[in-house]
Amino acid sequence: MRWEERLPVYDDSYFEGEVRDGFYIEGRMKRVWAAQIKVLKVIEELCERHGLRYFADWGTLLGAIRHQGYIPWDDDLDILMLREDYEKLIEAAQSELPEGYELFCVHTNTDTGYRQPFARITNGRMLRYDRRHLEEWYGCPYVVGVDIFQRDYLSRNREEEEMREQIMRVVIAARGACCDGTPDAEELLRMTEEYCNVTLDRTAPLEPQLRLLIDRLAQIYPPEASDEVALLTSYVLNGRTKSAKSCFDRQIWVPFETTTIPIPSDADACLRPIYGEDYMTPRIVLEHEYPFMEVQERAYINSIMIWREKNSAGVERIGFSEDYFAGEERCGFFVESAMKHVWAAQLELLKIIEEICEKHGLRYFADWGTLLGAVRHQGYIPWDDDIDITMLREDYQRFLEVAQEELPGGCELLSVYTDEHYAQSFARVINGRSVRYDRQHLERWHGCPYKIGIDIFPRDYLSRDQEQERGREGLLRLVMAARDAVRENAADREELLAMV
Repeated sequence: MRWEERLPVYDDSYFEGEVRDGFYIEGRMKRVWAAQIKVLKVIEELCERHGLRYFADWGTLLGAIRHQGYIPWDDDLDILMLREDYEKLIEAAQSELPEGYELFCVHTNTDTGYRQPFARITNGRMLRYDRRHLEEWYGCPYVVGVDIFQRDYLSRNREEEEMREQIMRVVIAARGACCDGTPDAEELLRMTEEYCNVTLDRTAPLEPQLRLLIDRLAQIYPPEASDEVALLTSYVLNGRTKSAKSCFDRQIWVPFETTTIPIPSDADACLRPIYGEDYMTPRIVLEHEYPFMEVQERAYINSIMIWREKNSAGVERIGFSEDYFAGEERCGFFVESAMKHVWAAQLELLKIIEEICEKHGLRYFADWGTLLGAVRHQGYIPWDDDIDITMLREDYQRFLEVAQEELPGGCELLSVYTDEHYAQSFARVINGRSVRYDRQHLERWHGCPYKIGIDIFPRDYLSRDQEQERGREGLLRLVMAARDAVRENAADREELLAMV
């Protein structure tokens, strides 16, 4: 069966956020899950074509048993294969994956920074927000994939096995020392060469060589010399992941979200060493930077933040260090990284307004929460998400007049004079009317894809003649009531309009 025919069918309600086991799952996480399952179905077809078997592993196995799907607070999909099947899949995947898919493993991608001891098949290498990609991947723009862990055979001879594990620990330590640049790296490399009877190429990157050596050490013993298997890179360090070889004699297909997934014939024996005797009791534990999407978003935005002295309109840009965009706690409130990018974009837009004001001799002042933030926090109120300014009426009207001509491309002025559908009594300058993830937009607006704006409030003059002022205010209240009645089609609208 082709992988396209294996894909589950989702109705729109599946992608709605929901609470499972007391944990709220965002709608975008559901789209990630659907995309990961699609990658799994591609792997599944490869396995069937070549007579290979795979099994759910780690949290995916626990989720299949305990939740009949993903653990609500999990964001990845893990499978395992016995070594002989794993190697055959790696070989087949290098030439048989559909266009756009990528294989990462110890044998490939030495130039990509991929340093995991297991394999991974993904739907690409970068975030994509184009329509075709989103339609193909259930509205998920992220790089998603399936982690594929190999199970290797433990020797029946305990003395031999302990020797192998001791050597692996030395090589793993040498790899870590090379990555971290620790002082003991050279001594560990010397021990590695001695124990493994190899000569490492000191003129080439050492980490890939050591990773490949670790993988070869894991493969020393064949199936017939063993009764037990383990993920050795984990097992030699913490003793977990060991189970009887017989656990994988056959696949048992069980429900998983809207599809099925194979689990080992003795799943309990696989889960207990990792999650303990009470693994059926849910405990919310967020691991590996959950949710991973935010890590990808930050990396994507940082990769295209090309700072320039001036933007296309010639307005001086505000410089922000990379540290500025890190999430942080202020006054007991956590400000997310995404909000920092919004703030930066709003400040960039404020600079545009500021230049127009300076050019025409106009003045503006911080207003509302922006004024409070400036006085109390020397910046935004941590829980605020907009910028408010005010102008005296004569400057406000002049600004509305010149801004229509002088705002740079993409920016717009909204006011009662420019847009009959704009319902606010103040003006607003915005950077566009839609969310945009294209490179040009993100470069210009400090990595912020959202539509942002500055609210501009007019300050009008009160008459010294109190009677005149009360009359004006009464008329204002009447006109405002008529306006609201028209919007709501209220019963008294005609009467109010006649009074006006």
